[in-house]
Amino acid sequence: MQPSAESYLSPDERHAEEMTRQQLGYADGRLVVGIPWQNGARPQITSNRVQAEDRLRSLLRSLERRPTVQIRYAKVLEEYLQKAYIQELTSDQVQQCGREQWFLPHFAVVREDKATTKVRVVFDAAARFNGTSINEHMYVGPRLQNDLVTVLIRFCMHPVALIADVSEMFLQVSLQPEDRRYHRFLWKTGDGVKAYEFTRLAFGIRASPYLAGRALLETAERFGANYDPAVSDTVRKAFYVDDMLKSLPDDQKAMRLRSQLQDLLKEGGFHLRKWLSNSEAVMESIPPEHRAPATSKSITAQESSGQPSQKALGVTWMVSEDYFTFHYQEPTSAVCTKRTVLSRMASLFDP
Repeated sequence: MQPSAESYLSPDERHAEEMTRQQLGYADGRLVVGIPWQNGARPQITSNRVQAEDRLRSLLRSLERRPTVQIRYAKVLEEYLQKAYIQELTSDQVQQCGREQWFLPHFAVVREDKATTKVRVVFDAAARFNGTSINEHMYVGPRLQNDLVTVLIRFCMHPVALIADVSEMFLQVSLQPEDRRYHRFLWKTGDGVKAYEFTRLAFGIRASPYLAGRALLETAERFGANYDPAVSDTVRKAFYVDDMLKSLPDDQKAMRLRSQLQDLLKEGGFHLRKWLSNSEAVMESIPPEHRAPATSKSITAQESSGQPSQKALGVTWMVSEDYFTFHYQEPTSAVCTKRTVLSRMASLFDP
């Protein structure tokens, strides 16, 4: 999850790295980051509240036509408030910032195929108002994720496979108070339209993937000395954004790594969930509430009704037999054109 060499960083990426390292902090059991603003200064922009209000009205009309999504959407934001990912603002707090604040329009992304988070609230930091957007004022930061193919190859090296992902990775990283007024949004409850402010990294901010990745690496750097060297090495080499894929020589090493990795990341405020392994012994050592949903029963029991499978970085992994496979649907259209051929080729994800 690190650039292969600092010499390959562009000037903008260097600035982002320098600013982020200067602003990195630690409070209340989690990493605190600041936005790497361009030119090293917070943007002088005019509040886009009028735009946010228009987008909110449009969103509410859309949700009214989909009651189930509407309920889930409201529940997501309610959970954000309960978990302190966001905080409600008073009228005085909004007015104190005057025109120098930004409201993020938001919308729903529905994924019925997902085992968790079927409705995701996405914040549109690319929305332009008066010729600019909040995303345009921040650096993207360097690419920290490992090469996808390399992660998959390492995953195949040893007989005992282990996968997990970081729960709500962006939302586990605190945003420094000085930057929060640029991460506000509007939502309507029974009491009318209210303003809220993110206290954590929001999904949709262009710098969030980089900042969350940097916070994950910083966790290994700060606390890794208290664990086996293989644990920090796993954070650096076995993660692709929030997904962890690792293989080990035997069950005991896999169980030890899982336990220590869970403890290490907890020190940075991160929680690993949806654990899955091709080893029955390893799975039995994992509390049921921490296993992937498909593994609430033993792997052997699942095989009686069909071999279990799991997505691993977009590729279908057959858990028990431990191999990758691909699902392909035969074309339904009898017309063969360049467009249909290219579309079918792109539908098969093959790293």
